[in-house]
Amino acid sequence: MLREPTILYGHLLPYVAKSELLRKVVILRCNPSILRERLVSRGYSEAKVTENVEAELIGVVSADAQNVFGESKTLEYDTTTSDAQTASKAISRLIVNPPTSVPRVDWTVLYDTASKLRTLLGEPK
Repeated sequence: MLREPTILYGHLLPYVAKSELLRKVVILRCNPSILRERLVSRGYSEAKVTENVEAELIGVVSADAQNVFGESKTLEYDTTTSDAQTASKAISRLIVNPPTSVPRVDWTVLYDTASKLRTLLGEPK
């Protein structure tokens, strides 16, 4: 059992952490097109980029966290336009003063045509 405030992180958290150990879970989200740019600039393979972009588009990590830890314990934060310092301050505020309703990110509304999806996923139009 964790005795002091501790931050655990990683996309595999829903598979390795027990819900009763955690008070709050914050999922960092990023617009899939920006995520694609970031991963490409880091030199990730096209397959890895596409896998990560697809997972973010449909919210795989967020859904897994909500299923394991519960919706009321799981928050989301959009990092698309935030630097690390801004994000960490905002997340601290979220944890200390969680919202009464939990807004969820839905990127699918931005990619509502086959053409937009193909462009996002790096496929020819």
